[in-house]
Amino acid sequence: MLNLKILSVICGIELVGAIGNVMGVAAANEILLGGTCLLAGYTVYLGTENFQKKTCPECKSKIRKAYRICPECGHLFQKGLSEEQLTDVIEKEKEDDMSSEQIDRVFEKVDTLSIEEIKAYDSELDDFLRK
Repeated sequence: MLNLKILSVICGIELVGAIGNVMGVAAANEILLGGTCLLAGYTVYLGTENFQKKTCPECKSKIRKAYRICPECGHLFQKGLSEEQLTDVIEKEKEDDMSSEQIDRVFEKVDTLSIEEIKAYDSELDDFLRK
């Protein structure tokens, strides 16, 4: 209904420009040009609007494609990821964002941490055996 009102207003602007042109009004051509630009822009908007929408299978309402849950009826479009899958996705994204040098530094930290833990455990074991 709103689309029809907007198109009616744009056609009204076009009509005013056409009547002004017939009557010899100086600004009539600018009004016609403005109305034509509005009409073309709104037509493109209406054409692309459907690309950004999907239909809910439960309530048949049109909603944004980005929605995972229908705001009208609560239908769940896709289940969430499991904890393992989510962890894998996050780690993959981090790896994609990291350079090879950054990845090497992370592994060096792990190696260093492991060696330090082994040395600490080894010294605790020596202390225990000496008692």
